[in-house]
Amino acid sequence: MKVRPLREKVTESRLRWFGHVHRRDADYVGKKAMETKVQGVRRRGRPNKRWIDSVREDLKGMGFSVEEGIRTAQDREGWRNLVKRPDPK
Repeated sequence: MKVRPLREKVTESRLRWFGHVHRRDADYVGKKAMETKVQGVRRRGRPNKRWIDSVREDLKGMGFSVEEGIRTAQDREGWRNLVKRPDPK
């Protein structure tokens, strides 16, 4: 079908959104929600996987930490070239 695997498409989309949010102003609600720390104690057992956990894994696979990803995402064109992968022909 000449389309990359779904996992790669989801990863690309998640990293595009990560870059978009980090280029926004500090008062943007999405950025505030991403940086919010929830008070309290988690339930017993394995914690649910959060969106930022997936982003960390994606960035680690690319050889970046979250902080490096944030710095790199500030350059919109550079981030796009880094994240976007073309479909096979």
